[in-house]
Amino acid sequence: MNISNTMAYDAAVKKIAVCIDAENVSADHANKITAKISSYGDVLIQRAYADWSMNNTKKWKDAVLNSPIQAIQQFHEKDKKESVDKAIIMDGIEIAIKNPEIDTFCLVSSDKGYSDFVLKLRSMGKYVLGIGEKRNVGENSRYVKACNEFVYIEDLQEFDETALLSPDTEGVSKDDIEFSLSKFIAQCFEATPKVEDTVLLSRLGDTIRKQQSDFDCGKYGFSGLIALVRHFSDDYDISRNEDGCTWVVTKKKTDGTETPADVSGAECVGTIFRRISTYGFVRRDGDDKEYFYYRNDSPEEIRDSLKKDVRVRFKVLEEPSDTGKNGRVVIIGLAEAAV
Repeated sequence: MNISNTMAYDAAVKKIAVCIDAENVSADHANKITAKISSYGDVLIQRAYADWSMNNTKKWKDAVLNSPIQAIQQFHEKDKKESVDKAIIMDGIEIAIKNPEIDTFCLVSSDKGYSDFVLKLRSMGKYVLGIGEKRNVGENSRYVKACNEFVYIEDLQEFDETALLSPDTEGVSKDDIEFSLSKFIAQCFEATPKVEDTVLLSRLGDTIRKQQSDFDCGKYGFSGLIALVRHFSDDYDISRNEDGCTWVVTKKKTDGTETPADVSGAECVGTIFRRISTYGFVRRDGDDKEYFYYRNDSPEEIRDSLKKDVRVRFKVLEEPSDTGKNGRVVIIGLAEAAV
């Protein structure tokens, strides 16, 4: 669906306040949580609550320092962790009253005690998005049912902040750089507020700059963002909106028959011989052909194991060319060490 005009788009984009219970949700999930929230609309207020004097909040401290999240200090009263819960509830109601332009609240917590707070926000006309861990909140808890929408952290896709390789990365071909660029743009598109599968080009540009403040299309050989998106025409359509001046980008639909995790073809075995960020190179047994891979296309449970000299099983997406272009593979599992 194309966006009929910018006003219609803005009406569909939510104005969001985010409250994070940083003592209840691991900071290991911070990137994918914030990327998911951003895809709903404009985040106007974003706060993380904790007793920041505690040692177990260090990871969240690091996450707050590297993102536009305001840290709210709440000392525990007589060692009761409910102090943070009370602060979130009181602030949430105050935000709802004082900021009528905010139509959506996102509560990031796996604490089932927030159900009455959620219901109160809904009675005030607010849309409530809950985000928490399935193993803690359960699938049928009152807290989950109270929310307009609930997203389980286990179901969120990782946002890879290191997906984009610099064009001057040593030992990496132009094709591999372009491959990393396609991964980066795909992630930014998903993290951009959209109406169905369509975003404003300007909004996509905002997301790109938020993730990479020094991003320059010229470094990658493109005159601007329009030219860049047009280069990936297999994945996106770009056109002027009905107002004649606003550019919109629509993700093309796929047939859904193939994903990186289950590519058809023969299974091969080889050894990782080089790593660059979340990418790497694997050398196939038997013919020593070299292939380029992206770690996050692999099953999540093996990603941390994909290190130099590790033997892996993979399927070939593209064979190396006679002109020196690397092949490309998807790693599907670990292999036993060579005897």
